[in-house]
Amino acid sequence: MPLCHASISNRLALQGTITRLIKAHNEGDLETQRSILRGFVKHEQASYERKVQLLGESKTMKQEMRTVKGPRKRLAHLVALYKFAADVRAIGKDEIDDRETYLTANRMLQQIYPEFTAFGPEGAAAFESPLDDTSPNARACAGFNLIATLPEKAIPVLEEIKRSPGLTCAWLDADFALAKYRIGRRTV
Repeated sequence: MPLCHASISNRLALQGTITRLIKAHNEGDLETQRSILRGFVKHEQASYERKVQLLGESKTMKQEMRTVKGPRKRLAHLVALYKFAADVRAIGKDEIDDRETYLTANRMLQQIYPEFTAFGPEGAAAFESPLDDTSPNARACAGFNLIATLPEKAIPVLEEIKRSPGLTCAWLDADFALAKYRIGRRTV
């Protein structure tokens, strides 16, 4: 899994904490060792609870999707589910550094995308809406999926994300989509 900005800073902080733990061990400072280990456990527990919460919300939204009636309401729910999955995917990668959360949300995104096409032109128009979302994660995922069919709309969004500071999940998605698109265009 590529290192995102949050993962890098987390790993640097972890390295510092491990250095403190080793120093406390070498000095026989049991209280500091216990405190550091309690901190590790507390952090892992909080990450696990967040993961369970996010995956539970994802499951609930997918179940609600089955009960939504009417094409407009269904499309609106699809857009909301897509944006939520994009954010969960980024949280799994950038914040809690959990592969299962990332991959589960990624599968959701892959399953949702084809559902938009079932609605024809109205579905295609609805799928463009995440390009204007406030979440860079939703914009990056939508840009990634739309760059081949709507490069005139996707490329400016992806380039804007790449100009933002930090090596985030959205930045990596934008970079990969743009590179893949440009390589594909040269070979055509």
